[in-house]
Amino acid sequence: MSLEIRSLGPAGRIARTFLHSKLTLLTIVASILLGLAALITLPREEEPQIQVPMIDISLAWPGAPVEQVERQLTAVVERQLSIIPGVEYLYSTTREDGALIIARFVVGGDPDQAWARVRTRLDEIAPSLPEGAAVASVSPRSIDDVPVLALTLWSSEDRGLDTGELRRVAAELAAEIRKADGVARVRILGGEPREVRVEPDPGRMTAAGLTLDQLLDVLRSSGLSLPAGEAAQREGWISLRAEASLASAEEIRSLPIAVRGGRPVRLSEIATVRDGPGEPTQYVLFAEGAGPRHPAVTIEVAKLPGVNAMSLTQGLHARVEALRPTLLGSGVRVTTTRDYGETARHKSDDLMFHLLLATLSVIVLIAVALGKRESLVVAIAIPVTLALTLFVYRFLGYTLNRVTLFALIFSIGILVDDAIVVVENIARHFRMKDGREPDRRVVEAVDEVGNPTVLATVTVIAAILPLAFVGGLMGPYMKPIPVGASFAMIFSLGVAFIVSPWAARRVLASRLRADGPAARGGGTPEGADGSSGDDAGGHEQAEGPLDRLYRRRMGRLLTDARSRNVFFATIALLFLAAVSLVAFRVVTVKMLPFDNKSEFEVLLDLPPGTPVERTLVAAEEVAARVAREPEVESHVIHAGLGAPVTFNGLVRHYDFRRDARFASIVVRLVEGSRRKAQSHAIARRVRPSLAEIA
Repeated sequence: MSLEIRSLGPAGRIARTFLHSKLTLLTIVASILLGLAALITLPREEEPQIQVPMIDISLAWPGAPVEQVERQLTAVVERQLSIIPGVEYLYSTTREDGALIIARFVVGGDPDQAWARVRTRLDEIAPSLPEGAAVASVSPRSIDDVPVLALTLWSSEDRGLDTGELRRVAAELAAEIRKADGVARVRILGGEPREVRVEPDPGRMTAAGLTLDQLLDVLRSSGLSLPAGEAAQREGWISLRAEASLASAEEIRSLPIAVRGGRPVRLSEIATVRDGPGEPTQYVLFAEGAGPRHPAVTIEVAKLPGVNAMSLTQGLHARVEALRPTLLGSGVRVTTTRDYGETARHKSDDLMFHLLLATLSVIVLIAVALGKRESLVVAIAIPVTLALTLFVYRFLGYTLNRVTLFALIFSIGILVDDAIVVVENIARHFRMKDGREPDRRVVEAVDEVGNPTVLATVTVIAAILPLAFVGGLMGPYMKPIPVGASFAMIFSLGVAFIVSPWAARRVLASRLRADGPAARGGGTPEGADGSSGDDAGGHEQAEGPLDRLYRRRMGRLLTDARSRNVFFATIALLFLAAVSLVAFRVVTVKMLPFDNKSEFEVLLDLPPGTPVERTLVAAEEVAARVAREPEVESHVIHAGLGAPVTFNGLVRHYDFRRDARFASIVVRLVEGSRRKAQSHAIARRVRPSLAEIA
């Protein structure tokens, strides 16, 4: 159908081009399919991916006191690292025999490039370090180092499994978990690794003509590690870890140490060899609610970048269940004490529900205000816009998390504006009794509001987009909101000019047929003077109740000075009242609301020199108080080692809390739908009672 209308703007020309084009329907179908594909393939995570390059530099200087290490090693290395481009902060912790330096680069930098710069600089200054000092390790840190899954293995008292046996089972299970695709790192917390203790007999060693140094050299050359070092040797025994091909204590006993009189002297002839778990230096205890605590071992699993946390944890749970009969048996119980994949699923499902609810609310509101047919047009426009926005998220490498979903929900309130303006004006033109053809009504209606709609869209984007350039940690964290909302506004503008006219032409055209000949052709399309029919009297239509109310109120404000003054004074008072809510702390201003987590952590720092057993007693006392809260499902005590870190703990390096005086209690709460209080409120509620214990 040929449609010639003079002086059309860009919006009108776009609407005319796609009004009967087969590409319009193809665009709708393709957009929905792309959105569904993105929704299925988008990785679901707890938090957005943030590139915060952090490098841990471990320095070693055996035998040096802490003051000397700080002055001659730590300070020197810090000065050299500070001149590396991109380094934003340097943190250091100095101790006897070494130090730890944390280099944090600017947010958004390339982690690989940051590591290479640090490694190169350390290699350059290595010759100038004090004699005996060296760089022990250079390790990058990222948000993917936060474990997404924590499995706690424990055994009830009637089963009688000790921590050594639990760790052996955990080691076998961890080996199976490492085989899964997407797993980056698996670490075992708790229990004591298998240890072989060698107790030399001085008399037999003298008779064989051997010294302790010769014995140590032979053991080292056999591939056995000696973690206990000189302290253990002074006690008269040597602690070994069987990390070589020697798998059993019997093989170690048969190890030849020397040759005397043409025959080999074996280790069993000069020493007693004992196989078993080492001396306890750390403790992990698990309890369900306020029940008894059991010795436990925790397996933490971190994922590779970009891997779907939900799919990974579901697959690992299935693998554990498959191994349960053969590997775990009936004596070992496995409790999931962290599952970020499951929490990500719950949050994304909850936000998707609210996204659907917001969409339906907008459609119902339009149905009430404009009509059912008009709401159907908007019901087509919103899913198309959201589907294209999801596809852009997938294309840009974002994940489906609470921030990206919040951006979509936030966008609904503004992206429907374009569709509503266009649809409302098309509906208004269809109610006019001027005899224009349906196609002309649609095109002229779109063209009439085209320029203001473009201007409004650009204004909203200009107000939101600067948030994408905020610096620091908050910038990348919040970036999906301005990016998603801006793309959603652009798509909504295109949908308003392409899809909405196409749908309105087909949905609203039947209204003309119902109104009879006067609506279809009872008048002339143009006035006698050649002007557009918009000025003809046939365009007049009866005002609705809302129109009459608006005209009456606005007319009074325009003509009555006293009414204007009262109106503006009321607006000013309401504004001041709203601001005062912040000033009087009735409303708390935060960038994001507190997240309702499934866990929180209690950290205990006892005085230096506190033995791990005393630390454990203090942790159990605190845990007993926390366990009395009705929302607590279980808790895990880690004494002498750090618990699986959260994102906050990663930045603060809580996994380095390996001293005997440190303890942490990971408190797991019941599912959010089964409790009224949020995790932050629960933590604040128990804090005063814990402070009394401390």
